[in-house]
Amino acid sequence: MVEIDWLNLDGAYADRESAITIGVFDGLHLGHQALIAQVVHSGRMPVVVTFQRHPTELLLHDDIPGFIMSLRQKRTMLRKLGVEVAVQIDFTESVRSMPGSVFLERLDASFLIRLMAVGYDFRCGYGLDTNVDGIRAYFAGRAVEVIPVEPVTIGAAPVSSTRIRRLICEGRLDEAASLLGRPYTLDVADEEIERDDRRLYVVKSEGGLLPESRQLLPPAGLYPAELLGARNTRQTTLEIGENSLSWPLAADETIRYIVLHKSRN
Repeated sequence: MVEIDWLNLDGAYADRESAITIGVFDGLHLGHQALIAQVVHSGRMPVVVTFQRHPTELLLHDDIPGFIMSLRQKRTMLRKLGVEVAVQIDFTESVRSMPGSVFLERLDASFLIRLMAVGYDFRCGYGLDTNVDGIRAYFAGRAVEVIPVEPVTIGAAPVSSTRIRRLICEGRLDEAASLLGRPYTLDVADEEIERDDRRLYVVKSEGGLLPESRQLLPPAGLYPAELLGARNTRQTTLEIGENSLSWPLAADETIRYIVLHKSRN
């Protein structure tokens, strides 16, 4: 997968028929996967336009709700889903104030767009001024198919990042996994791992999140977990306390990911 910074779009792919989807894609849950499948299986070059950081991180500053996956996890999964090009946008003030028509013009100049798939309630641009009808109007009279994708529904409600965040915060990891299509996994590769005479641990950030990835942590308790490291994989128990999360010393310090397969004991 090729990654391109939004500021470096230069028309290098303007001669390849492309299928594009746009979104924050925090979690890449089953709904996101259904949307991305529209472009991956279109027969054109599949392109995902997404964000290096969640827009709410910049809009709400310290009131970040917490993220479902790290940027590293997101990149890895986009590759697995079959995305060829990922355009990464840093949600700066200039991007926030950009009208939707200008946003579309930038993509139009950079790719030979033949299909654009977005969520049925998609909006972009300053003040959310451009919706699906606005996208259709922009491409009117041209060979561009605009597909609004309906949400995936599990249970009585659509799959959404907001719903998954709530389940994680309530410790209902089995249910969160059913919406993600995989177990909830913490990325600790960039975290500062400390030790005492009993356990290895990571101190929570002030907001109760992982400090570096800013991922959500479930409530305090003991959780069955699989620790994935550079040297081994270990089934153990993750202990989440008021100020830290910890695991046994025997797991060593090369742990990169903590897979939470089940809700707390």
